[in-house]
Amino acid sequence: MGYCFMDIKKIKSLNVMAAKYKHNYREITVPNAVPELSGMNRELVPLIGKDGNPVDYNEAFKQKMESLEYYKDHKLRSNAVLAYEIVTTFSHEDAGKVDVEKWQEDNVKWLKDTFNLTPENGNCVLSVMYHGDEYGNVHCHSLVVPVNEEGRICASRFTDGAAALRRLQDSYAKAMQEHGLKRGIERSSAKHQDIKKFYTKLNQTMDIPRPERGESANSFRERILSLIQEERAASLREMLNKETKMRQELDEQNERAKKAAMNIVSSQRAEFKEEEVKLRRKNQELSDQVGKLEKKYVEMDKLCGEMNTKYLKLEEKSKKTLQDLHKVERLKEIVEENTYRNQVMSYMKDEMPEFAEKMDQDYEAAKQMYESRDVTLDR
Repeated sequence: MGYCFMDIKKIKSLNVMAAKYKHNYREITVPNAVPELSGMNRELVPLIGKDGNPVDYNEAFKQKMESLEYYKDHKLRSNAVLAYEIVTTFSHEDAGKVDVEKWQEDNVKWLKDTFNLTPENGNCVLSVMYHGDEYGNVHCHSLVVPVNEEGRICASRFTDGAAALRRLQDSYAKAMQEHGLKRGIERSSAKHQDIKKFYTKLNQTMDIPRPERGESANSFRERILSLIQEERAASLREMLNKETKMRQELDEQNERAKKAAMNIVSSQRAEFKEEEVKLRRKNQELSDQVGKLEKKYVEMDKLCGEMNTKYLKLEEKSKKTLQDLHKVERLKEIVEENTYRNQVMSYMKDEMPEFAEKMDQDYEAAKQMYESRDVTLDR
């Protein structure tokens, strides 16, 4: 199963856009292109202006921007991505297995399905040019304006970060599956410019033959491709050997770095674990101390309550005792008074009987008067 490749380049200025147009439409000499094979090139999505006449990339972009409602009262940001140049191709070894015309159609379909988000925005795939005149395999150059759902030119809608780019790569690979092609190596260090440099260097070391008399363009192309395949086989083998060796060295370095990192992590994890155990133990000790203090506080609070209750009872008892003492003192006084009176009365009865009898009668009368008036003894 062969590989399909899709490369996206951001265009941020009209000067770069103009240079892309000159290269893709062969208005300048292209080192990798064979002039005799120029008839193999084909415009899959033509650059046609609103008046129906051919235009270049810059004019097509200008007309596209004018057609968007948002830019009738807004300006484009000075640092905005104006457009994408998207290059699509597949591995050369599968050139004879792929139906190129169907592959062309599916490329155009994928581009329109991916970048034409809403009917209101119109067609954002301004141009698709198929190249069959270069020493490398056939490929397409496309000019796409990144317009979001709101009708604004917004590259971040499609290529905001590595994850978004991977989704585009996966989507393109899925569209190419029916051609027996699968996604190129993910996160590969091989870049489009590196591949172009390889072919340029290869071409410089080859003695490229000219077309023979009466030889058709297709026959000449097949002969050139066969020659290139033979010449590059050794170079590719050497490159693969070097790449394998480099990958092995990188894998070994990565493994060593991984082990070193794991050792550091394990060591730190053990230290953290030990520290965690100490902290847990200390926390438990403090928790136990707090529990004991809380229990002691409850006991002391209970004891204080009991002591306060006893104090109140003692205070009440003391007051009652004091009152009883006052009563005892009064009773003592009364007893003493009665004793003295009895002594006086005894004397009077002996010395003055009549007068004593009169005093008894007066006392009884006074007593009755007191009792009738509810007069208590302690008063």
